[in-house]
Amino acid sequence: NYYSSQQKNITCILPIEQLDFIVTGSNDTYTDSTTSRYSVRTFVISKNLDAEPRILAGHQKGIKELVFSNEFRYLISCSYEFDIVVWNPYVEQPITKLLGNFEQTILNSGHEAPILGVCLPSKTGYIISCDMKGITKIWDAKNLFIIETKHVDTAHLKCMASVPKHKRIIFGGKIKTIIIND
Repeated sequence: NYYSSQQKNITCILPIEQLDFIVTGSNDTYTDSTTSRYSVRTFVISKNLDAEPRILAGHQKGIKELVFSNEFRYLISCSYEFDIVVWNPYVEQPITKLLGNFEQTILNSGHEAPILGVCLPSKTGYIISCDMKGITKIWDAKNLFIIETKHVDTAHLKCMASVPKHKRIIFGGKIKTIIIND
């Protein structure tokens, strides 16, 4: 058996075993009577996958990455826009968008370029995000506010990962790999 969705151009898939969900992000839009937004969709694994997925629509551009916090029980999505959205995976409206400090909130963005990625290193209490310009932000995962901003000095960033055991963030790019110890 397999399931075929109307969702096209899927960019990321995140199984959340603790909730019995599969979450997908894509480059297609969900349109209702008032808006057209890029969406995150949650499918309940244990039920018939032919059932309609829950659609979490809140991004202006395609979804880049999805992560889940088992500790805080929320889902985080980032896209090719500048925002990171925090969701309760059971509710179709976002909890919040991570916009940075007060000045950044006025500017309506915590980042100044499209988001490269976001990670939630386990047992650290942090959310880490990075944009295409190398601006890396460390957020308090419980209170959802910015703690610190750093700059990664490299061109053509492509990906990032965290290694919590060794307190490192690894950035990969077209030219080189950078490891930040903290």
